[in-house]
Amino acid sequence: MIVQCSGVADVIAAVNFARQHQLLVAVRGGSHSAAGHATCDGGIVIDLSPMKGYGSTWPAAPSRPRPG
Repeated sequence: MIVQCSGVADVIAAVNFARQHQLLVAVRGGSHSAAGHATCDGGIVIDLSPMKGYGSTWPAAPSRPRPG
């Protein structure tokens, strides 16, 4: 199962789902992994690639890179 997260709430929901169903979790950050670290058998892949970019609430807070 692959979960494409568009925000923090999606990541939290995916982790909670995996915990409730005792599933293995792999995280994909937007790049390829020749070693297969971004996959798992019988678990879920949390895909952060839809979260690419930078977030900012300027001037309240500095900008920060986001995963993906």
